[in-house]
Amino acid sequence: MRLGSRKGVASVVGTVIFVVVFMLALGTLEFVSELQAQGAHAEVGAESLVAAKGAERLSFTGGGGGILVENGGGAGVDVNHLILMYPNGTVYTPAVSADVPAGGGVSLASLVPSGACLPGTSTCQARYDSIVSGAAPGGAVGVLSSLGNTFWYYPAEAPSGASPSYYRAPSVESTTSTAYVGVPGLGFQGAPGASYLVQVYVGFWQSGPTSNPAMFAISVPPGAAFMFCGGLYWSSAGTGNQAPYNLCTSSSGTTIGPTENYGGSCTSAYLGCELVGTAFVTFASGGTFQLEFEGMTSGAANVFADSLVVVTPQG
Repeated sequence: MRLGSRKGVASVVGTVIFVVVFMLALGTLEFVSELQAQGAHAEVGAESLVAAKGAERLSFTGGGGGILVENGGGAGVDVNHLILMYPNGTVYTPAVSADVPAGGGVSLASLVPSGACLPGTSTCQARYDSIVSGAAPGGAVGVLSSLGNTFWYYPAEAPSGASPSYYRAPSVESTTSTAYVGVPGLGFQGAPGASYLVQVYVGFWQSGPTSNPAMFAISVPPGAAFMFCGGLYWSSAGTGNQAPYNLCTSSSGTTIGPTENYGGSCTSAYLGCELVGTAFVTFASGGTFQLEFEGMTSGAANVFADSLVVVTPQG
């Protein structure tokens, strides 16, 4: 083959290789651009969800058979569970489906499902009536939204002039105990026969190679009844704050919800997580309401300084 022919073939082969490399580069750029777009979309979606959750506003007006659930927010609220809590600690959470429109309201009684409220044979309507009529003093009715917010109606309103008390963690508090122990500063003494609304705002992280999926509990004395609904907020680099895992529980001394969104999460102060929620407690003969935490043999549970519980006496 002549030298000129060889140069021509080499030129064609070089051109083909250049075109292939160029096309691969374009494909890579398009793939990276698509990943960036998906990441931006996910971040916007997460931030929108958090904003929507924070904007939900439900309140209760009226009494007896005329209680209204009113929406003071700017968007409709989807209610998916009714919560019927008795003063002895028994809780019923029948599933419901109702939309409370922005600026509007629905009858609370209309959310009560027909038929028996399991477990047991009593109807949900009978259980609801016994609470709102005052026949079960110290009980409460709650509604849970699809975004994880819980709103409560208490037949006994807060005493006139009652104001909240604030209980704070005085410093960063840590424990490696593998059993639940009290978080310093985050507890209060309840009076005999008194009821309280308790709001929980606790920042935390877990140091060590692993994380405890059940870091927090609430303890109340025997005979006291309480209900806690809340969940975990967490942070993820590039995605912002994420909406919480929500849980309702009335069991003293056991986990009040997940404290990791995957194994090994919430393990640095920089990307700390937050537990938020609301508890309603009625004391039989007084005693202590205490937020508790537990660590691990492989590391400590840590609560940020100035974590807070806000306590408001009820009637």
